[in-house]
Amino acid sequence: MWLPGHLALSFLISLPIILFSVRRGVNRTLVLSYAAFFAIYPDFFHIGYIRMISHSPIGLGILVAVAVIVLWFIFRIDRWLVVIAIVAAFGHLMGDWVFGHFYPAFPFSEEVLSMNKFNTPLDIQTEVVLSAVATAIFIPLFPPSGTAKAFLQLGSRDRWQVMILAAMFLSMIVLQGILFLQMDVLPYASQSDILLLLGFIVPLLFVLIPLVMARISLNRSARM
Repeated sequence: MWLPGHLALSFLISLPIILFSVRRGVNRTLVLSYAAFFAIYPDFFHIGYIRMISHSPIGLGILVAVAVIVLWFIFRIDRWLVVIAIVAAFGHLMGDWVFGHFYPAFPFSEEVLSMNKFNTPLDIQTEVVLSAVATAIFIPLFPPSGTAKAFLQLGSRDRWQVMILAAMFLSMIVLQGILFLQMDVLPYASQSDILLLLGFIVPLLFVLIPLVMARISLNRSARM
């Protein structure tokens, strides 16, 4: 499964916890940052043998634990952010079980489970539908203006946390987007391929627009 599918699936699975944590007072920008970053977190280890580790329950559990411990040590994160990180990351495994490669018993076995092959028309079309549904839900619940406002409400340390997670998320969008262009769009782009390409662009905008809006607001406040 490509990044748009992983992002949409993990967001939909995590949505009840996302909404609950926001109602509990956890800053929505932090919540969305964790949901987005950990939805694609396993793909940062998409390298040879290491991929087996990041795409197995035990291996991913260890990797998520390490990331959460580091983030807690530096930023003292809320417990609901930890829950979102776990659910979003394991939503990624579900996506690769349906379209891709999943190693359920690693390191005890290198057996691969996959319900469907990756990057087939069925995969692309499914990801397009998931992305459309997630976007339709996401826009009314988390408009960029509200996300920008929530970002401005953060302290300086948590702003850095959001920007670090956003930078890593954006880097993965660019890298996977380039790979998708090379593999699917440039050789022969179907209508589904073009629509999925939007699935890379829309999350990119939803990260950049609130940050730009927040930056403009900070500049205006500094001039007053």
